[in-house]
Amino acid sequence: MTNKTNLPPIDLKQFEADTRFDIRDAMPELAVFSILWHNMGYGTDPVGVVETTKAHMLTLPFVFAIRDRLREDGRWPEERNLENCGILTSILMLKAAKIEPTKLKEMRDTISREAIAHRFF
Repeated sequence: MTNKTNLPPIDLKQFEADTRFDIRDAMPELAVFSILWHNMGYGTDPVGVVETTKAHMLTLPFVFAIRDRLREDGRWPEERNLENCGILTSILMLKAAKIEPTKLKEMRDTISREAIAHRFF
């Protein structure tokens, strides 16, 4: 009998082979999601957060934006859509949780400076 609380292992090699994914493919979404993650107070333990909240749901708009860009480039196999969206969810949460407070502040400052410099608002 298998333990239904354990998720199957992620096949990151297959994901990378399918999508030729590079973290630069997710950079805008990762920056914004990281700020959101830390503003929600989720901290540095993504596993604990997933076990006690629905924080993974916050990744959906970001994952879908990344997926759509990869799809446009012909780098998204539809037969593994669900599995690959799950992998992107994990990547976003793990990367966001690893950002140190000083780096997070630097990222916020950089985004603010660039938004002002380009008169986005």
